[in-house]
Amino acid sequence: MSNLIQAFGKSINGIDSPKKLAMGMAIGCMIGFLPKDNLMFVGLLVFLIMSGANLVTGALAGLVTSVFSGAIQPLAHSLGNQVLSLEFVVVPLAKFLQFPVAPWTRLDNTVVSGSLTIGILAFVPVYLASLIVFKKYRDSIQRMFIESRLVAWVIGYPTDEEE
Repeated sequence: MSNLIQAFGKSINGIDSPKKLAMGMAIGCMIGFLPKDNLMFVGLLVFLIMSGANLVTGALAGLVTSVFSGAIQPLAHSLGNQVLSLEFVVVPLAKFLQFPVAPWTRLDNTVVSGSLTIGILAFVPVYLASLIVFKKYRDSIQRMFIESRLVAWVIGYPTDEEE
C-alpha cells in the first residue's frame, strides 16, 4: 500500500501530464463500478494498461469507486434491465453471446450491463472534472500530499514534529 501511495505522490509531482492522470481516473472509475467476476473487468484493466493513462490514479480511482459500487447495484440492475430490453440491443447481444468467450463477459447480466452503462455515462464527466482539478490544483494536491501525516505514517518517513 505504501508503494501505491508513493507512486501516487510521484505521479502528481509532474511525471505524468494532467491528461494522463485524468484518463487514469476516468478508466479507474469505470473499472470500480463493474462487478469483478467477469471478462469486462479484465478487458477494462487491459485497456487501462494499454491506454497510456496513469496506472496509479486508475488504481486509486478503482479502489475508491469499488467501495461505493455495492450502493449503486440496485440502480445498475434497473438500468441494466432497461438496456437489455431495448430491441436494438437484444439481437446483437444474442449473436455476440454465441462466441465461445462471450458468456464470460456476463453482458446478459443486468447488474453488469447496468454498471457498464453507468461507467460509460460517467466517463466524460469524471475525465473533465479530474482534468480541471489536476490542472488547477496540482501543486496544492502535491503539497497537501507531501505534508500529510497519514502519508508520512504509511510511507514511514518522519514528519516535521518528529525530527
